[in-house]
Amino acid sequence: MRIDTSLFLLVLLHMCLAPGILYGQAFYGSGLPAATSLLAIDFSTLPAPLHKNLVNFGFALEKQMQDENKIHLASENGRLKISTSGQAFGFMVKKDLHVDQPNQLEIEWGVDTYPPGADWRYGNNYEPLMVILFFGEVLPSNHLFLPNTPLFIGMFLGRNEPPQQPYTSKNYSKTGRYVCLGNPEPGQVITSRLDIAKAFHLWFGDREMPPVTGIAIEVDTGELAFGERSSAFIKSISLGRAD
Repeated sequence: MRIDTSLFLLVLLHMCLAPGILYGQAFYGSGLPAATSLLAIDFSTLPAPLHKNLVNFGFALEKQMQDENKIHLASENGRLKISTSGQAFGFMVKKDLHVDQPNQLEIEWGVDTYPPGADWRYGNNYEPLMVILFFGEVLPSNHLFLPNTPLFIGMFLGRNEPPQQPYTSKNYSKTGRYVCLGNPEPGQVITSRLDIAKAFHLWFGDREMPPVTGIAIEVDTGELAFGERSSAFIKSISLGRAD
């Protein structure tokens, strides 16, 4: 199933979110049960030139992700670093995936500089880095003027937001959820772990989870003043299945 790039413009629509319910049982602690690896994306050995090799890696660079004046990409300490100065929005997306029945998600990442003023609790829905999983076929949006999209879960790191509390998109209330996976100190490397199958069923109701059909990595600094910065990094994303 091919997902059209326009569908991923949904990440522009972080505004008008309502907090959901805390479902801590969907989140793993320090360890994961043994699992079969289904997909592994490792940025630790990504060589220069980064834009070209990300495309070779299977990512399409969209919006300002291609504009070095807005979003700067660097390979540092075995991580892909994504930095902005002022207002910026861009994402890279890996489409045409088909990952069946994953129940383990693991992301190794961190934040060097949080966007000043970002706080999803009060509608300031900006983040230095978000990982988005898309599930299954395209579904209708809430409104005729919005692009249709598959079901999706967007995961980010925040300075202020309570971890593990999902937020529901007003514009995509039936298809989209966002969740903060942690509040690391600047420069701290953390590993976030999520039982993606359990989270899916808790947040989208008792429905069968479709395959993961796309992954996006996004930065959105919204209404930052000129010169205000954000900076985050990511080392790896993996999906697995435990019996």
